[in-house]
Amino acid sequence: MKEQIYLIYDAAGCFQGFFTKETANNLLNNQSELRKAPVSKKMHKYLMSCSSDFLINTDLIINGETEIDDKKFITIIPNSISDDELKKKFKGDMKSRCHFYITSGTDVELSTGETKHFSFKLEDQINLTALVANHTENDSVYYHADDENDTLYSYSDIVTIYKTLYNNKIYNQIYTEVLCHWINNHLTAETFEEKQHIISYGFCTDDMRERIGELYGSQKLL
Repeated sequence: MKEQIYLIYDAAGCFQGFFTKETANNLLNNQSELRKAPVSKKMHKYLMSCSSDFLINTDLIINGETEIDDKKFITIIPNSISDDELKKKFKGDMKSRCHFYITSGTDVELSTGETKHFSFKLEDQINLTALVANHTENDSVYYHADDENDTLYSYSDIVTIYKTLYNNKIYNQIYTEVLCHWINNHLTAETFEEKQHIISYGFCTDDMRERIGELYGSQKLL
């Protein structure tokens, strides 16, 4: 049996993406303005193939477990947009997603064998940079994983946490810039309407993947 898919949206009803329940819960824990609702297989397939933007009719969703299983739960926004407007919209959406995935952070495997999730909001970036710069390998340092109190970590683990989060930031920034470059050169209202490309955060061609790999390989922290 396939895992239940959840639709993530914000308070205004703007669609944010499809995720498994565990990932959806993690996103909501880190982003209080987001909401979730399970989506049926039929509606998931329909929305994935929908070429138009849509809003979630939030007044019909009683709580986070109301299943979206009918078109009454969404409002389709007709496409009447120029190429430049379309490109601007998609680039804005992709940059917003990039920021979300950077600040949400990622899982980090520690020297103890544990894997914990760490956010990378601006304050986290500042704190971790200072901890790495002002301590040495013989130090133990207090820091905290998401939803945990301060814990004493070895300096090597602090460096691992910082490098992992920084590399996640760099990768997402590089990916987004390459994706926005592709959007500038290839996306038109006509090709979008004809569903020649399904553009979302994660879309990648072979040429894009090669370019991302080159840039990331030269900039990531080892």
